Amino acid sequence: YIDVRWPLGSFSIAPRQLVAIARAIDMQARVLILDEPTSSLDEAECGRLFHTMDSLKKSGVGMIFVTHFLDQVYRVSDRIVVLRNGRVVGDAAAAEMPRMKLVELMLGRAMEAMPAAASTHDQQWSGRPARDQTTSQEPGATPGPLVESQRLLDVKDLGRLPSHPPFALAVHRGEVVGLAGLLGSGRTESARLVFGADRATSGTLSVHGKKTRTGSPRASIRCGMGYCSEDRKAEGIFPGLSVRENLTMVVQRTLSKAGILNRKKQREIAARFIQKLGVAASDMEQPIETLSGGNQQKVLLARWLAAKTQLLILDEPTRGIDVGARAEIERLIRDFVAGEGAGAGPNGRDLRSTGAGGGVLLISSELDELARVCSRAYVLRHRRVVASLGEGGGGVTESSMMKAIAEHTADV
Repeated sequence: YIDVRWPLGSFSIAPRQLVAIARAIDMQARVLILDEPTSSLDEAECGRLFHTMDSLKKSGVGMIFVTHFLDQVYRVSDRIVVLRNGRVVGDAAAAEMPRMKLVELMLGRAMEAMPAAASTHDQQWSGRPARDQTTSQEPGATPGPLVESQRLLDVKDLGRLPSHPPFALAVHRGEVVGLAGLLGSGRTESARLVFGADRATSGTLSVHGKKTRTGSPRASIRCGMGYCSEDRKAEGIFPGLSVRENLTMVVQRTLSKAGILNRKKQREIAARFIQKLGVAASDMEQPIETLSGGNQQKVLLARWLAAKTQLLILDEPTRGIDVGARAEIERLIRDFVAGEGAGAGPNGRDLRSTGAGGGVLLISSELDELARVCSRAYVLRHRRVVASLGEGGGGVTESSMMKAIAEHTADV
């Protein structure tokens, strides 16, 4: 029931979507295009929308249903068309398109063509000295036993109802933990809840064994957490400001006394991290928007390293950058968890000499990147953690992630 006297904007997304459909019906539309109509709907709202679609279908209305939720594809579709990079790569009746085949078409590779993570890692990092596995893991390699005292992040039943069901995850010192899943699976939303960019309605979050306030980026930063958004241009860099100003943005408050910024210290910090991370800039006063995507990403990483961050949440850190810059970013992630530039721990001690390292929660749409860099991974579907890989010491592979993504689309 919708009270037509109320402004449409006062209703949730589901009634607004139904009103939009009613408008199309009133126009006697014979073809209806629904672009991600369920992206913000809960289960009950999706059910009501699908019931309406079933009625329209029986009345002869044709519909194009755009979605990344595979279970919904099979719930409403008679025929499936798969697009990748703007091209049609698959077209078949829904009954003739197995879920595994659909996932393969979406990801652009077949299961049998996927290398194991260990062999990929050996080829990528051959010649690197072995390290003590009691303190940290070699990213991408088979993980050793996880030590509870080394747990950096512990998330329990964190959620934002009704749109985001509660979930749990953990990140230990010296490891890179991946969040895998198709677009729309809730990876970014989960990361934003962990960092506090979006306010959670349930659950607890502990860093270094101490509970911290949820829904507060400031509290997250104070306890040693950093976050790099997937959209670095809109939510990462500050256009119009220099590389120096962008790099020291988080630590700027600590460099000020009585409201006066110590520019000498600011320049020293900027110079040190520009050199350490190999940022290609003519000088630190260069406007950050004039840098390449890879160098902008390095500045964002340097911003958190300068703040002595111990836990990094990286959302698509290699998106939109060239192959060389991608390898550099992966190297920086590896060095960070190895303790090289990890900064100070909760007791203020510099961890670079201990080899303890930091921890990384990594989101990437590239399964090969997750397999190459991560020692563990969580697979998400419809904003739920449906699988945890690498817990038993078997590592993470593209095949294991793809199987988890495909298998957990079957429960409609």
